[in-house]
Amino acid sequence: MDIHVVPVGVNYTDSDKFRSDVRIDYGEPIRVQDYWDHTLQTRRKPSPLTEEIKTRMSERVIHLDNPADDEWTEPLLAFHRNGPSARLFPALSDDPTPLFEEKKLADKLNALPENERQNLKEKSKLPVVVAQIGNHRPWAMDHTSYSLGSALLLGLCWIT
Repeated sequence: MDIHVVPVGVNYTDSDKFRSDVRIDYGEPIRVQDYWDHTLQTRRKPSPLTEEIKTRMSERVIHLDNPADDEWTEPLLAFHRNGPSARLFPALSDDPTPLFEEKKLADKLNALPENERQNLKEKSKLPVVVAQIGNHRPWAMDHTSYSLGSALLLGLCWIT
């Protein structure tokens, strides 16, 4: 049999929030037959197939090395996510750019030395403060806060 494994990265912008965005990225299929002999010989250590799947999955998933960093990096990622290129309404898109921009940012955060990470942790409180006092930048508004009425009003203004 010719079996292939397709690495798939599934990344939620806010997994605890209803209707948050999800970014899915499919990798190139991995042909299991190419690794079959090695897999049978390496029972005690990770097989080359397992290592290849791990490598290809890590290219598609946003991952922070230290789970304690989640609390302060999420506001930074949200701040980046809601920048000038943010969409007004969620839509289906096959553009992987937002996913890979966010992954690049997370990888940079993972690579920071501890002293720089602590400094950035203190500075990261700014997006939280901005969110608490109210966001006065129209391009940085949360797209899930729009209602059907505001969408219709926007459409009517645009038509006239």
